[in-house]
Amino acid sequence: MNQVTGLFAQRGGNGAIDNWLGQNPLVLGLLALALGALIIVSGVYTLRTGVTRNKLGMEARGVTAQLAGYIRIVGGGVACGYGLYKILMG
Repeated sequence: MNQVTGLFAQRGGNGAIDNWLGQNPLVLGLLALALGALIIVSGVYTLRTGVTRNKLGMEARGVTAQLAGYIRIVGGGVACGYGLYKILMG
């Protein structure tokens, strides 16, 4: 387990940005809220139209599009929750 977490904890060339975001949690929270809101809007749009596209550009319809819409809404909700946590708790 320690080896797996070590892979995620490695720092690349963006250490200064990580430090700055650590000192300014409001910025990180607002970015997470904005990204989450965009993902939620994308999920709602997918559910309303019933059509979505995958990363290769192929259309998906029906149950696959609904599932993708629900996943986007849940993922956007998680991102918004994280953003609110960073804003409120710092």
